[in-house]
Amino acid sequence: MKLSDCKFADKALVRGLASVTNGPCVTILLPTHRALRGARSGGVRLVKLLATAREGLCDAGLSGPSADLLLAPARELVTDESFWLHQDRGLAIYLSGERRELVHLELSPGELVYVGERFLLRPLLSAYDEDATAYVVAVSLKSSRLFRVSRHAILEVASDAMPQGLLALAEDEHSHTLQFFSGPSQQRGAYGRAASGKQRGAGKAWSAANVVKSFGQGYGTDARKENAERYLRLVSDAVSAAIVEAEPLLVVAGVGYVGAMLGGMLRKGRVVGTVIGNPDTMSLHELRTRAWHALDAYFDERAQGRSHELEDAEAVARATLELEDVLRAAYDGRITSLLVAPDVERWGRFEPETRRLVVHERPVPGDDELVELALLHTLRNGGEIAVRRHEPGGETGALLRY
Repeated sequence: MKLSDCKFADKALVRGLASVTNGPCVTILLPTHRALRGARSGGVRLVKLLATAREGLCDAGLSGPSADLLLAPARELVTDESFWLHQDRGLAIYLSGERRELVHLELSPGELVYVGERFLLRPLLSAYDEDATAYVVAVSLKSSRLFRVSRHAILEVASDAMPQGLLALAEDEHSHTLQFFSGPSQQRGAYGRAASGKQRGAGKAWSAANVVKSFGQGYGTDARKENAERYLRLVSDAVSAAIVEAEPLLVVAGVGYVGAMLGGMLRKGRVVGTVIGNPDTMSLHELRTRAWHALDAYFDERAQGRSHELEDAEAVARATLELEDVLRAAYDGRITSLLVAPDVERWGRFEPETRRLVVHERPVPGDDELVELALLHTLRNGGEIAVRRHEPGGETGALLRY
């Protein structure tokens, strides 16, 4: 395992982990830090957690050498300082005989080791939480940048395809123009003779400002609009190539006319908010804060619509908020959409054979986290997951097929 293997959670990844049934499976969660001191402590923490995982695997019946072999890919990370310097707030490590995954966590988790017949999936709920992450496309005449933002962090998405502003595009255009008119040598005069010193000096008057002015104005309003549209189309193409998710939420940051033009050109995702102003003059903290403020209205409207949908479905017995019914439906494959509150835990035991549920206020030995069970079996049976962050009540519920 190495840094390039580390991913952000997405739905395909979570479904793949849910499908693993051949244990033992190891889930390791740990907080991470980007500072050098934090990078060193990450390896130290992982050593301790791997020792706990090895003990759990041996208790599950594996020999010492077999446990070491299963944990070996994670052990390689212990001394990889560059790996720890490029982490976000947390890390999830998933290991089994058939699957290995490293996943960035955008919230700092507590240290945890779980050894069992399945992986723990709730740490990856951000893949289903539309409110958890979005992308900001920040555009000005000088630059275009793409950021992945959450409630707690902002991270620039590296992409060589993002055009470096209208200026760079203009300079490139001007260079091609000079080559067209000048031929192979730019030191020739109008009739092919060597240019005078005065003429050569005049060529240096093409400053960056002049290039932008010339490129932006072209030969009239139509040319100026055409140049701007060409620049923004390049931005749109780069955004489509850089974003993995099929339907990401997007916020466009830019001065009024730039944001409006780009919002209509983006081919991937859904533009649900705007940040008006020049992003070049904003700190990353301000950009993230204003982006999430722009998303608030969309989140609230969607949450209200989902609450009404749940109420309507309950009225005709096609939904439930009772955990026992949710678990029965999850095991039976009757859930269309499981509505999960991200911070709510319920501990106890569910017996599929007898359909009996026992809930405890606090976990006791042998208990399962019951929302985790519902999540796992919903995914294994083809259901969808939705995160109930804004809805009142915050309990786990389900929309049912029948």
